[in-house]
Amino acid sequence: MTRYILGITGVLLTLVGCGTGKPDASAAISINGIEFTASEFEQAYETSSYAQSKLPDSRAEFLDTFVKSKLLLSAALQQGLDKDPDFLEDVESFWNQSLLKLALDQQMKQVSAGLVVSDAEIQGFYEARKAEYFAGVTLEQSQEAIKTVLLREKRQQALESWINSLERRAQIEIDYGLLKIPAGSMLEEPSNETQN
Repeated sequence: MTRYILGITGVLLTLVGCGTGKPDASAAISINGIEFTASEFEQAYETSSYAQSKLPDSRAEFLDTFVKSKLLLSAALQQGLDKDPDFLEDVESFWNQSLLKLALDQQMKQVSAGLVVSDAEIQGFYEARKAEYFAGVTLEQSQEAIKTVLLREKRQQALESWINSLERRAQIEIDYGLLKIPAGSMLEEPSNETQN
């Protein structure tokens, strides 16, 4: 039963965009007049955990879960659950988190493309920590690990610098009193915030 519920939950997440709602001569599935093509089914199947299974009946199991998931979604829509405040809050939270992740990933790619770690930086890192972390390990043996650490640090610094630049350019107003936070307790530079 738990596998079934988890399966339906997983499929619900992958099926949100499936289904044209329009008649289609090549429709492979029709559920209460909403039709799905074989390619829509295949796309949903490929992104599901069922596709990882080596069992011969995994496609048939997925089809059963697919149909039941669509029925549940239809029932939820008929009940107006798509307008439920808790649902809308969850959707907004998911949307915000997804967009935030995408923005950070994009910026990280841009930042990473131009980053370089020099041999001098690697040697300086090694020498500064040789006694504590690299006892008995040569520079050559630890060079790639050090380069990875330095690149990660540079990416993090560049990302923080970008976020700080966004903050400096933004118009931010904070009423610390209404938030019940002592003014300036969290922000290092409250230069462009209103403090009340």
